[in-house]
Amino acid sequence: MNRLITTLCMSILLSASAGVPVLAHDACADLCKKCSSMCSKNLAAFQKKGGKYADAERLNLMRDCIKICDTNADFKNRNSANGAAIDKVCSDICHSCAKECEALNDPKLKDCIALCNQCADACEKPAK
Repeated sequence: MNRLITTLCMSILLSASAGVPVLAHDACADLCKKCSSMCSKNLAAFQKKGGKYADAERLNLMRDCIKICDTNADFKNRNSANGAAIDKVCSDICHSCAKECEALNDPKLKDCIALCNQCADACEKPAK
């Protein structure tokens, strides 16, 4: 137990000393995981629905969103030195994914759209 507490404290101290805002870091990583999960569920639903939902560009953008969110969460968890570059790309792709889903005018997607935008905003802050 003491080892776990020591490791956690060291991680927080290292993040703070590296100029990484710990709370923003955690919010971005957490939202990336949630965004990836929700987009994965919607991707499967879109493929089943077909029609305008299954547009190849839309599905590829959703796949991009899922992958970049997974990658960004991994970079955050490892405290990667390349995190700022991934934050920017993640933010841009999540905003694009939200806009693409908004264009469908489907009220069932409001939670997904909101989550993509929250993720993008949280990842945009550390990138600045």
